[in-house]
Amino acid sequence: MISMPVASAGPITAPHYFYEHLNTIEVRQQPPALNLWYTAFDEVDVSAIYIGLNQNNVEAAPKNVEVRFTVDGVVYQHTYNIPAAAERWLYRVNTIATGPDHGMAIDTVIRLAAYTDNWHGQAFKAEVRITSALGTNQLLLCRFTIERELVT
Repeated sequence: MISMPVASAGPITAPHYFYEHLNTIEVRQQPPALNLWYTAFDEVDVSAIYIGLNQNNVEAAPKNVEVRFTVDGVVYQHTYNIPAAAERWLYRVNTIATGPDHGMAIDTVIRLAAYTDNWHGQAFKAEVRITSALGTNQLLLCRFTIERELVT
């Protein structure tokens, strides 16, 4: 705690910040509806920690999975071609991005969602959908780990 004397008003105390880990949120649809957005979460004052994307089908065919985040009114949206039964990790990079993805990237290696740039929002909504023709026994599986910043 930092206290500083202030004339006639008393000491100023800096706030304490800590983070509340929220349960991992999972979107699991089997089968998903084609082109239907599934909301994973719509929270206030949260940061994305890990974002995992996966899909699977009997034909073992890759499918397009689209992700849309609305963070403090800014929409981040991108479509990824995900191989069957292959987890992909979505993260944000600190680049100058001109398209709707605003620096979103994907990798086969697990990465923090805020790999080089914080992904925090006063208002944060995450949605996913599958945009390819559905396979037999199609599965759409996305996991989001988030935390909330609290001030005392």
